[in-house]
Amino acid sequence: MDGLNALIAQGRPAPTFDLMKSTGNALAIKQAQQQVDAYPGEQAWQQKVRGRQEKQWMAADEQQELTNLATALGWATKAATPEMGKKILADFGYPDIELKFEGKNVNFGSVDGDEISGPADQLAPFWDAIKNGDINLSDPAQAMAARSWMAARGISWKQAKKKDTADRPLKSWVTPDNKVVNLPNNVTPPAGSVPYSTGMDIEVGPEGTKIRTGVKPGEVTRKTQGDIETKIVSGQEQIARMQAILSEFKPEYQEIGARLGAAWTGLKAKFGRDVPKEDADTLIAFKKYQRKAIENINLYIKELTGAQMSEKEADRLRLAQPDPGEKWYQGDDPITFKAKMDDVILMARASVARYEFYRNQGLTESKIRQLIKSGEAAPLNEISSRLK
Repeated sequence: MDGLNALIAQGRPAPTFDLMKSTGNALAIKQAQQQVDAYPGEQAWQQKVRGRQEKQWMAADEQQELTNLATALGWATKAATPEMGKKILADFGYPDIELKFEGKNVNFGSVDGDEISGPADQLAPFWDAIKNGDINLSDPAQAMAARSWMAARGISWKQAKKKDTADRPLKSWVTPDNKVVNLPNNVTPPAGSVPYSTGMDIEVGPEGTKIRTGVKPGEVTRKTQGDIETKIVSGQEQIARMQAILSEFKPEYQEIGARLGAAWTGLKAKFGRDVPKEDADTLIAFKKYQRKAIENINLYIKELTGAQMSEKEADRLRLAQPDPGEKWYQGDDPITFKAKMDDVILMARASVARYEFYRNQGLTESKIRQLIKSGEAAPLNEISSRLK
């Protein structure tokens, strides 16, 4: 006590009970350590004693905290208004606990997602039992009994699932609209994104930023690789679409007579008239073919522009693809449609072949630009002629 009186005489604040308890614990640990140093033969025994003491102190602290919490929740349960209950919780050091009064029921929610709710006249004795030590929630058997006791009295206890709070390293991605985003490794990037690279890999983790110079100057970057792969996949998809259209194409589908007949069959079906099976089958086959061809045009325009456009601009872009027409009098004639279809397939194959060459050779973006600018890169027409 002399040391305490000396502190007070110097004008220093007197230690709180928790500080005094922590200081006493620290002194006891220090004394135990000194005994270990003095008696090496008893070191193992002293370590067990010290570990047991630390566990006892931690258990005492946890019990004190639980008692304090149960007292606060008990008084808040008996409060006349939610505002008064929240003030009680805040005064006890629990301002983050949510409190709701719903008729005779009281609902407590924590920031971690745990939730306990039930009738006020049943919750109050439950908190008192915890405060008085009649229920030990650390004991699995008593905790199970407590849950049964709660369920019988209309008290629900929902425990939130433990969230993964581990820090996740961030990976840089380039989105289709050329924006760089940093996402955790366990988060899927937006569709069409490719790993970001400027000649090196950048990874932001909890310990800081890691820069790996795995891509040397003059080597292809991941972004260029991703762009090339995107071009290859896009070309292969267009080839697949055109081959599907080609498999269903019939010259009469682009002739006025057959299209008028299909329109007339559809009109009769709308009016509920009987349609011969042969006419119905013809209409079904034509519409399947027409849908695929129109879808191809729409996807082509979307891939080319990535945005909406005027009707005039869309009509101009339609000229580059075989056009089935939406109405009976629209679209390409049979010869033009077939010619466009064959040419689109051939040019798409040439494009895929070119980008596969870039990928296999590991060419950088600057090298590709240089080849195109100098004219060393073979034009698609020349590549397509070799594919015939």
